[in-house]
Amino acid sequence: MENIIIISISIIIVFLVVKFVLKKMLSIILFILAIIALLLILYFNNVFPFDKVYNLDHLQATYCEPDRSSNKCICIVEPIIKDLETRFNKEELSKLNEDKVQVSLEIAKSFKENKSEIMDCLKQKGAEAELKEFIAELFKVEVDTDEIMKLKEQIESLMKD
Repeated sequence: MENIIIISISIIIVFLVVKFVLKKMLSIILFILAIIALLLILYFNNVFPFDKVYNLDHLQATYCEPDRSSNKCICIVEPIIKDLETRFNKEELSKLNEDKVQVSLEIAKSFKENKSEIMDCLKQKGAEAELKEFIAELFKVEVDTDEIMKLKEQIESLMKD
C-alpha cells in the first residue's frame, strides 16, 4: 500500500514537472516564432534594417539614373551588371533580383571578377576614392543584425580577394 502511494505521488510530481517544462518550452518557441515572423515581415516589406540591402534595380536607380555619366555608374555599376547579364539570362536575373541576400552575394562575385577593370576605370578618371565611398554606401547598416552582418562580412571578404 505504501509503495502505491509513493508511486502515485512520484507520477503526479513527474507529470507536474513535465507540464511546467513543456509550458515554458512552448512559450519560448512561440516567442522565437513571433520574432522570426516579425523579421520576415520587415524583410519582405523592405522595412528598416532590410531597406539597406541592395538589388540591381536599386543600384541602377541610385548610381545611374541621377547621372549616367557618374564614375560610380560607369566604372562600378555597369561592369557589375554586364557581368551578371553574361552569367544569367533575363528570367534568372529577375528571379535573382527578388532575393536580396543572393543578389548581394552575386554582386560581390561580379565585383571580384571585374575588380581590375573597375580599378583601372576609376584610376583613369582619377576617382579611386569613389570605390571606398561606394562600398561604404553599399554596406550602410545601422543595426547589428546577425544575418546582415554575416552577409556584409561574406561580401567584404569576396571583395578583398
